[in-house]
Amino acid sequence: MSRQYSLPSFLRHAPNELVRQYLTRLGVGADLPWDELSETQTKPIMSAIDSAPEGVRAQIDSDFREMQAMATEGGLKTLIEEAKHPRHGLDITDTLGAMDSPYDAAMWVSLGHPTVFAVALLFDHADGLPGRSWRKRSHLPDATPRTGEASRQALEDELSAYYREREGRGNVCRVEHYQRDRRLYWFCYPEDYASVTMEYANGGEFSRRRQRPAFEVIFVYDTAERSLDTFVPGPKRQVQEAQELWARTILGEALGSSEDRGVVYELNPLLSRDFPMPLDP
Repeated sequence: MSRQYSLPSFLRHAPNELVRQYLTRLGVGADLPWDELSETQTKPIMSAIDSAPEGVRAQIDSDFREMQAMATEGGLKTLIEEAKHPRHGLDITDTLGAMDSPYDAAMWVSLGHPTVFAVALLFDHADGLPGRSWRKRSHLPDATPRTGEASRQALEDELSAYYREREGRGNVCRVEHYQRDRRLYWFCYPEDYASVTMEYANGGEFSRRRQRPAFEVIFVYDTAERSLDTFVPGPKRQVQEAQELWARTILGEALGSSEDRGVVYELNPLLSRDFPMPLDP
């Protein structure tokens, strides 16, 4: 379960030395007496962060939130797993195991191996999405997935066109592709509808800022099962259309109706009061 983030709480858990390394890179806290601060003296560090420019403060909060999210048992396992992948070729198991806390480990990876951290953060986020938000499709065609740069860009174009034509959003789309053991991930970020936020900027000036947020679509293909797990916001019809779009772009084949490919499981019988469910006494 994710923990509520707050700056004071994070600083109480994070080691001063790594906080010092991180803030130094941003030009914050250079005049603090770091060697004299105990691990529980967080007020001087908070004051230094509060006096930093607005953009720097926002980046600090964002980075600390991500570090806290990975400072869990599951997060550390994902960091170790990702580091071992051939794209990095690192074994950090013993290093992380010898550290005092998950916060030490998460911060150490973030500072020393930012690419490992960024990819592991994506996987950890996908793992934490509610199971009810995913839709599974089995018995996919026996075709080799296209995983090159051309297919990634093609998926960007197809998703952008799909949402632009149907919903008037998705003018641009970013797709990131990664492999994780036998599973292939496509993290997709189409542009959402523009929005306006009310905020304080430039030393406390109250203003309106137009934003171009992105929403998230995720495809996970299991190469052994030939199954596709899909995280798509929207009704069942839209999920099926997104699956078809992915299959045409990545597999080069159409899926057809879900009935043609079999049913993964059927829960409707459980709605009947007469459904037999014998239990071992």
